Amino acid sequence: MKRTGFVLALTLPFAVLFIVHCGNGGGNGGNGSDVQKTAFYTSTSGNADLSSWPEVSGSGLTGLAAADAICQARADAAGLSGTFVAWLSDDNDDAYCRVHGLTGKKSANCGQTQLPATAGPWFRTDGTPFADQIDLLTNSSVIYSPMRNNEFGSSFDIAFNYWTATDDTGVLYGDNCSNWTDSTTSGVSISLGRTSATIGYWTFISESDNCGSGHSLLCLKVGTNDVLPDPQAQGKIVFLSSAMGHGRLGSWTQSGGNTGIAAGDAICQNLAAAAGLANAGAFKAWLSDSSTDARDRLTSDGPWVRPDGMMVAESKSALLNSWLKTSISVTENGDYVRRFVWTGTLYGGTKSSVLCSDWTSSSGGVDGVAGRSEDSEAARWTGWAVPPCFNIERLYCFED
Repeated sequence: MKRTGFVLALTLPFAVLFIVHCGNGGGNGGNGSDVQKTAFYTSTSGNADLSSWPEVSGSGLTGLAAADAICQARADAAGLSGTFVAWLSDDNDDAYCRVHGLTGKKSANCGQTQLPATAGPWFRTDGTPFADQIDLLTNSSVIYSPMRNNEFGSSFDIAFNYWTATDDTGVLYGDNCSNWTDSTTSGVSISLGRTSATIGYWTFISESDNCGSGHSLLCLKVGTNDVLPDPQAQGKIVFLSSAMGHGRLGSWTQSGGNTGIAAGDAICQNLAAAAGLANAGAFKAWLSDSSTDARDRLTSDGPWVRPDGMMVAESKSALLNSWLKTSISVTENGDYVRRFVWTGTLYGGTKSSVLCSDWTSSSGGVDGVAGRSEDSEAARWTGWAVPPCFNIERLYCFED
């Protein structure tokens, strides 16, 4: 899924410097090829009547035109060059088309003879890769990191939502607050994006909200890149299991006849070996049981990176005590997946009391704590949901 080109990744102790040479050259203009396309969420927020935002108040702009003017004003305030548009859809225009600098609906090829697929890839304002080129973003969910940075590069350990009315294929979904002119407080079903999330939830949390709520906008630079730098952070591998199963882990094909946590470890090791990962025998499942905390099962200090080279946690302390750098949403085979994940583990790496009978039960009357593979927020990635043990979920697998 990587783009070709000359890419030099200089690895520092816990960071990666990307140096990219674009074969087509180009400056920093908003259209055509340039070194880097930027994306950010706005540091300002407001209701869904976008004409009421301070950046456009009194300008006469409404709807998507107001949204784009807000994004441009925030980019200009931060000294970001180029043309920016809001990742928003309405009845007439899909966000997918808009990031190409076009109007219309994706289903109608954005008014072109064939569907354009050249927008992106994008980086956050701190230089971290955000998302791949638009076709991989919307078809294969290739999201490198959550959109945690505003236009000034600031990042906070607080999850914000931003307006989108757009699903993860880039088209209108749900209510759009009368084409972004309504600020009433009655409840509607609307899609929002979340700054802690990657796959799906970066744009598509469909929930009841009201048009009078205060949310930010997601702003993306218009234009195309012909080079995507490979993330090359160094460390131990952590992946999301391609295999899925219910809470009785011994029943999984890869369990090797083991039960409980031992079955989880065997699943991870067998998947790692099948994928050709080095040190396959050192992988452990991120699981707790009634006598063991997951944090105590990891003896190394990391750092841990995903199979695509994105840093997840720089140390064991960071893993346990802060947000992840990005979600654990890439399988050992390199696929980008959104799913609940069996953990039995709360924030900080300690055991819960809900453990599918120490991972030996697939009963509907027994539950197990699960995390969300698409989220990086401390309390969400490991201990967000409590599904019944007959649910089919995945595992997190850490190289130790």
